[in-house]
Amino acid sequence: MRKGFLLACICLVAVPLGFSQTLSLRLNGGMAYGTGGDLAEGLRGQMDYYAAEYDNLVGEFKLPKFGWAAGGEILIHLNPSFAVGLGAGFEHHGLESLVGYAIGYVEVEENLKPVFDVIPLTGSLHLFLTLGPKLKLDLNAGGGAYITRLNWDFGYDIALLGYQGSDVYTFRSSKVGFGFQGGAGLELALSSKLSLVLNVLGRAAKIGPFRGDWTETGTGDFWSFADSGSDHVMYYYDLTVSGKTFPQIVLQSGPPAGTSVSNAREAKLDLTGFAASLGIKIALF
Repeated sequence: MRKGFLLACICLVAVPLGFSQTLSLRLNGGMAYGTGGDLAEGLRGQMDYYAAEYDNLVGEFKLPKFGWAAGGEILIHLNPSFAVGLGAGFEHHGLESLVGYAIGYVEVEENLKPVFDVIPLTGSLHLFLTLGPKLKLDLNAGGGAYITRLNWDFGYDIALLGYQGSDVYTFRSSKVGFGFQGGAGLELALSSKLSLVLNVLGRAAKIGPFRGDWTETGTGDFWSFADSGSDHVMYYYDLTVSGKTFPQIVLQSGPPAGTSVSNAREAKLDLTGFAASLGIKIALF
């Protein structure tokens, strides 16, 4: 994966200065989708576990697969058909979920908001094919470094016979991973300097493990405490209850263990997916 990212950079440096080149800037924004990997599997498994355990379950854990993305790319045109692109952007995924249930006389409401932000730094090779007087097809592929920040905010409130208590947990972690991408786009020339660009991009990248800072605070009638540290890791594992297995995600200082636990490992966030964007391309010189 790293070779793919470095290839475009090497090509850029290796182009002789004597060649006639044209520089352009492309800006775009749109929708992004990532499978989520262990994070999505764990949230889905937790929801299935709750559904099997509690008849009075209300709400669900939402999977932050879809998000929004924006970015830009500098294109150095080696000739009318080929260009080298260096890009950067920002991508945001995050959804807040509310889940409620009761265990006997105890009423529980959980609030969960996992968020991951990605800064992709990419290098790509572009092939331009003329489809008409003002229309071009852009085929591109390359590699990237993905600076990823994971935020996990979880809290729950419990109520029992008029007594109440709250627990709030936060986790923050950053990780850099590598992957590759490829896509296709249509460029419609509006003038000699400006084009409208529609682009679809596919990507493959897995990021992890995530280790970071955490805080936990408990308030109310049942407890009062405040803890923090920098040793928590996001783990994936399978939980087997009554013959059924449920994928799970947990954040703690060591891997989960026990007779009902299997396949415990450090979790990874899967950014594999696609992005669809609309933007403009500006010829600089």
